[in-house]
Amino acid sequence: MPAHSGGPDGVLKEALDLLGVSYEIDNLSCKYMAGESTQIPARTSFTLKSKKFKRQITVGRHRLNTKAG
Repeated sequence: MPAHSGGPDGVLKEALDLLGVSYEIDNLSCKYMAGESTQIPARTSFTLKSKKFKRQITVGRHRLNTKAG
């Protein structure tokens, strides 16, 4: 398991950044990361802006939870 301050979701976010994939993070996770909410999301949902990305990214038991954008 790669070490990352953001946990598995942080690793997935960094992987998408390195691959150059455009994405959006769900509203609840954005509010939590910005300090606007104390609710900790169970998982972060990434919405991809590109329909061409067909890979599956898995970190430990966490698989990239994507929605076609």
